[in-house]
Amino acid sequence: YDHYKDFAPVSLIGTTPNALVVNPALPIKSVGEFIAYTKANDGKIAVAHPGAGSSPHMTLELFRLTSGVNIVAVPYKGAAPALVDLLGGHVPAMFDNMSSQLALMKSGRTRALAVTSPKRSAHLPDVPTMLESGIAVNVTVWYGLCAPAAVPKPILAKLNADLHKALNSPDTQRRLTEQGVDPAPSTPEEFAAFIRAETEKWAKVVKDAGVPQQ
Repeated sequence: YDHYKDFAPVSLIGTTPNALVVNPALPIKSVGEFIAYTKANDGKIAVAHPGAGSSPHMTLELFRLTSGVNIVAVPYKGAAPALVDLLGGHVPAMFDNMSSQLALMKSGRTRALAVTSPKRSAHLPDVPTMLESGIAVNVTVWYGLCAPAAVPKPILAKLNADLHKALNSPDTQRRLTEQGVDPAPSTPEEFAAFIRAETEKWAKVVKDAGVPQQ
């Protein structure tokens, strides 16, 4: 399918950042310390991610490009097995979606070095952003609603209005917040522009990082 031609954007729903986390046994508490650690162990430090092509994987590749570190990206078949190895000390660090790490980070079972959103997350106000840490990584995982391209515009407008009404519901906002997701409703036009910008951004990362395309 062609995601430009075959779908009609309705609205962005919400966003959440990725995070760079480490096993708390590792005596590293900042991105700067992590970079120094990887450079002192050039090409030897393994960093887990939930799977090839996932948002955390692409964030890892962008981090590698922008920071200049030589790390070993280790793909897993999902976040769960990667977390098992992170908690077990088999890999020292991991890029993951913040929402799946939230309970672990708050309980101290993993340590967040930075989130990838442009500003600090309200869910982890003490954790700096990558940008604050001096690394030009600005990434949010996003969720949105699209319809088939042939859907008439009046129906798209109705879907957009109904979705916005749902997202403004206190119960919906509470449920999203519990999952670490910040509501971010948009117009169809804004969402279409957002999709195009994201496509262009990640196509460049894939090319520059030499990520195999399946």
